[in-house]
Amino acid sequence: MAGPAEVVADHSWPGTSTTVLRLRAPDGRQMILKSNTSRDSFRRELTTLSAWAPALGASAPQLLDFDENAQLLLMTAVTGRPLQYQTLTGPQERRAYERAVTGALLAAREIRYARG
Repeated sequence: MAGPAEVVADHSWPGTSTTVLRLRAPDGRQMILKSNTSRDSFRRELTTLSAWAPALGASAPQLLDFDENAQLLLMTAVTGRPLQYQTLTGPQERRAYERAVTGALLAAREIRYARG
């Protein structure tokens, strides 16, 4: 799916059966390869990456490829660190929440307009 690439980090969460690997292509491009063990989780994430993420642009991972039989998703890597690993002040936390809500609303609007 990714072509030649090396694994540069394992971002899998302990205690889950989902595997999340950061890959680097020879040209330096970074990608995320995610293996889901639940068919429902795979379908939900595929739908999100296909229908919602494009409206968020570079702020969200973009779907590059998928394999439904193997339940694999290949997506662009985004910069930054997950919020759960950051210590935020009250205003920073509110701003992060506002950005998430705004992104979800914009994505919903884009999907509604795309469907007519």
